[in-house]
Amino acid sequence: MAAAYGIKDVFLTLQGEGARAGAKSVFVRMTGCNLWSGNPAHRDRGTGPCAQWCDTDFFKGESIELVALRERMEALWSGAGPRWCVITGGEPALQLDDALVGALHEHGWRIAVETNGTVANRALHACDHVCVSPKRGTAWRTLGIAHEIKVILPGAAASEDGWNDAELVEIEQLALAAPERPSLFVQPQDPIVGAHLEQSWLKQTIELAATERDALERQYRANLDRCVQWVLHHERWRLSAQLHKYVRIA
Repeated sequence: MAAAYGIKDVFLTLQGEGARAGAKSVFVRMTGCNLWSGNPAHRDRGTGPCAQWCDTDFFKGESIELVALRERMEALWSGAGPRWCVITGGEPALQLDDALVGALHEHGWRIAVETNGTVANRALHACDHVCVSPKRGTAWRTLGIAHEIKVILPGAAASEDGWNDAELVEIEQLALAAPERPSLFVQPQDPIVGAHLEQSWLKQTIELAATERDALERQYRANLDRCVQWVLHHERWRLSAQLHKYVRIA
């Protein structure tokens, strides 16, 4: 049988985060995650802290065979130059395989992937850019490859402090010892609106009461300020600010 993958969406946009922010990319959002179901009704059942603040919809999708997926991607791209795709989720390492990576490379695609770092997958090692976005309290250090590490601050439920300074220093030490010497980013967690998906302080499209709007703004500002202060005092780190949300694109 032909290889098929659970896909939530395929779309052309600008990469908004990390080392490749601002770059034209075709996003392939895969369904499924090993840290929570993606169903906003089940946030309290997640095994990772991201279940409390993830604003990405990867809950349901469709099964797409490899050739059809590649054709859908190619229909979105125009122009010359390197073609970049971003394979994300959910957790793409649950589905990414040698067949997909090989086929995309064969047809001229460069592959960036974002993973939580907890799922060992040899196909990741063949990708052109691997971003590990670790979630506090998970076994992300076992992955063995990263070109960048992006830490979400506070990176936990709004009532918690998230990653502490000692943990960020440990991440920096791990990066310095890694063969790829990954770039290091902190990114302010964008507070979700209620328990919704695709609704956050930076991405909201629904009308909010003034009290809720003010509370979300204060929370985001606190998260952003912590990131800025960390970068100002730790020269190996850079700020990732979710450019796509600021310019209001997908």
